[in-house]
Amino acid sequence: MTTSEDGGSRGAADGQDGAGCQEAAQPAGAAGQAGEPMHSVDVNGVGASYGRHTILHDVSMHAMPGEQIAIIGRNGSGKSTLLQIMAGIIRPDAGRIVYYGHDVTRRPRELTRFCGYLPQGNPLAEELTVRDNVALWSGSIRAVDPSILDVFHLRDILNKPVRSLSGGMKRRVSIACAVVRKPPVLIMDEPTAALDIYYRREIRDWMRWYCQGNGTIVVATHDDAEIRASSRCYLLDGGTLTPWTPGDALWRPDGAAGNEPPLS
Repeated sequence: MTTSEDGGSRGAADGQDGAGCQEAAQPAGAAGQAGEPMHSVDVNGVGASYGRHTILHDVSMHAMPGEQIAIIGRNGSGKSTLLQIMAGIIRPDAGRIVYYGHDVTRRPRELTRFCGYLPQGNPLAEELTVRDNVALWSGSIRAVDPSILDVFHLRDILNKPVRSLSGGMKRRVSIACAVVRKPPVLIMDEPTAALDIYYRREIRDWMRWYCQGNGTIVVATHDDAEIRASSRCYLLDGGTLTPWTPGDALWRPDGAAGNEPPLS
């Protein structure tokens, strides 16, 4: 597996602009045969390994506009690796990633047109201000979209250096940076893990609104609420991705003996 050279809300829920999802949710001409909607995401036969250790084996899935897809699994199961491949940070050993019919495995420079990525760790430049980070991720020196500032409550911290922010504040800024280009697909690795209850609810509301506007979210999560809010869910275990529902024998909400949740 090699690193890619190109790798690298209450207001929304209430019907405000919410970062312009509707403008970019489905690229022009994104239709399948007979005018049917094209898959927004296709993961086809993806494989990845570190040395002799297989991380992902023949992983395939798809998503449609308006869907939120949850990826669950134990820590170290390969969820973050899969999302990094989908975001173009890592190149797979096998398979391909397709967004709206465009194979970004072959054309990684097209990724920013289709995909926004929120990594599990902090992707921000600590020495820069919040304003400069958002502008850097937007690829523009123009004024920051006001809807981004309002949805993620950034106005009061715009001129603060990122290093001075709490973990939760940094997470809000990171999410804003991931969506500032208004991508039709969002790849999110545990988006609400560092947030308090209040902002966690706001971000979940925004995620719901984004999908209602025809956006697609693929989220790796341990959060029960995010799993249940998803259109479909997949379990990544032993390098293999399989469909999963809360009613499956692998998991019970009470974590009864012999049914340890695969979310820990």
